[in-house]
Amino acid sequence: MRRLSVLSGPLLGYVILAILGTLFAQDRELVPERDWTSVDGKVMRASLIGFEKGQGQFRTPEGRRFVIPDERLSYRDQVEVFAARLRSEYEVSYSADINTDFYYSKHIPASRRSEKKYSYIGFGPGRFNLAIALIEPGVDLGRHKEIVLRGREGGKDVVYPVRETDIRRFTRNGSEQVFIRLSFVPGQNEDLLESIEGALAASSLTFVARGGNLEERVLAFDETECNGLREMLQAYRHASILIREGFLKRDRLVDQAIDAAGKSVPNGSDGDPLEPFRKNLSQRKYGTLQWKEQLVDGIGFLGADVVVRQSDGEIVKIPFGEIEGEGRRRLFEKRLEEAYGKSRYESSAGVAVFFHPDWDSQRMNYSRSILLTLNQKGEYLLRLFAWTGSFGGASVKEIFVRGDAQEKPFPVECRRDDSHSRERTDGTRNTLVGCYLDVKGSEAAMELLGSKSIQFRIRSDQNQDVSVTLQEEERDITLESVALYWWSRQL
Repeated sequence: MRRLSVLSGPLLGYVILAILGTLFAQDRELVPERDWTSVDGKVMRASLIGFEKGQGQFRTPEGRRFVIPDERLSYRDQVEVFAARLRSEYEVSYSADINTDFYYSKHIPASRRSEKKYSYIGFGPGRFNLAIALIEPGVDLGRHKEIVLRGREGGKDVVYPVRETDIRRFTRNGSEQVFIRLSFVPGQNEDLLESIEGALAASSLTFVARGGNLEERVLAFDETECNGLREMLQAYRHASILIREGFLKRDRLVDQAIDAAGKSVPNGSDGDPLEPFRKNLSQRKYGTLQWKEQLVDGIGFLGADVVVRQSDGEIVKIPFGEIEGEGRRRLFEKRLEEAYGKSRYESSAGVAVFFHPDWDSQRMNYSRSILLTLNQKGEYLLRLFAWTGSFGGASVKEIFVRGDAQEKPFPVECRRDDSHSRERTDGTRNTLVGCYLDVKGSEAAMELLGSKSIQFRIRSDQNQDVSVTLQEEERDITLESVALYWWSRQL
């Protein structure tokens, strides 16, 4: 029988296309050709084409390939490599509700996340965090009081108290699954991470859910779960450094912008707060405003102040009350729309409560924050919301509010009908409270502006105390509400 030793015709064309396709795939460009700078100042021209053993793989215009560890590049260039790695090596899920991207390791596909323990990092407006989801199908882990990282033989257990915000729910096949999400934020609660990394290094990562008079649940990570968490921890640690150094912001990666000097100003930066506005020289977002007999361009807000550009190009902040005429009303309505969008709840009494766009209508009832309200008379007022499970459903008598920009906390008195008791799925009770700030309290709330941390000390009618620090989004919406309240008094 005759053998064909030479390919010809259409078959040959398909083979050539297949070979070219393979070569093209290998030569993909994750970052187009550009200049890259090393930590010692050397500059090279290359494109980023992939990753090899966790290191960026580059190709020069002449076709030479080489790898460079991230730490050998400047911080500015590390941002490019970091973003490219997440785009190409991780699975991403975008949440339109909160305008946030969540990145997952591909070791655990989305179809298995209801059965496997998994981790992810999130990038959104004003947010960046690492989360570890502990799940056991068919088991309600939310009824346990604490999560314990079981130490290696001779090692010490590390305890992580379960907070209400750690409990998550989803519905699958008509039944509710309750799991625990351990969340970590840079500079706040990372103590457990070092122990987790040590356990991963020894391939012995095991958590135990216990407390609540329930049987302990042992949650051991298998090989794929460990590999996925290793990846996420590496990405989280790298991003934390870039955020700390000011080269990466707490925002979606697609919205990141690096200036010509290579450094962006992250949220909460201790640098010049007007610097981000100076970089947007063409911005004229809020139109022309009249201020002290001169026309200025409105370009943003800082606390209770308005940021404007003068005719000579200088960027300054000015008190809202110094804006003349209808400009004040226009600014107020624009800021109100930007802060809340359509996120408001109309009560049966005709009171509108404005809440964070990232929260659903239920989240409002459980958040600790000071929110802006509008009554039927057209008056804007401030209302404090808080909750705690420490009082067993007992009423709240008083809440002390303290920001780091204040000299001392200010008290908010609560009436008995401001408190409501709500039963949880585990049989315990939460106390929910919503009370209006009086004129004195509202004026004291102005002192919160500029605070990077806000704390509520909640006191029951039995003189029990519990202190809580507002989460980042709760703090931000509190400060926005206070600023807008102050503006409303000057319309």
